[in-house]
Amino acid sequence: MIKISIKGVILGIVVALILDIIAAFVMGAIVGVSLFKEGMTQQQLKEAVVAVILSTGFLLGSGIFGMLSTILGGYIAARVAKNNYYMNAAVIGVLGIVLNALTGTDYPLWFNSLAVLLILPAALLGGHLARPRVQGSAYTLRGHQ
Repeated sequence: MIKISIKGVILGIVVALILDIIAAFVMGAIVGVSLFKEGMTQQQLKEAVVAVILSTGFLLGSGIFGMLSTILGGYIAARVAKNNYYMNAAVIGVLGIVLNALTGTDYPLWFNSLAVLLILPAALLGGHLARPRVQGSAYTLRGHQ
């Protein structure tokens, strides 16, 4: 029977989402610093925010930070589970794809396509990194360091 650690999955998703939000604010501040000016109307402010969020720099940075947070989320879910590492990490990936489908509708097709293609492998990489390492493997026993 496959055991999914609800605690691990929730912790992994929460950490990934918090890091994604922090990264979005940081990326927005870096990319949008020149677009925001004192005395802007509500409409101008809204247009500036949309311009920042849809800029290539913001999307690339968000994509990179998003993949890193997904790797960490998969790692946390797998580590907390202490077994079924890949399955617990895969749950993070699947939830990431679902969240992207629900929230990423305003982004360009290339961004959403890359996200869908990379989220699951990123989460599984986190699960792989969480697996315990076997000491004294056959490779190192043969004198290869």
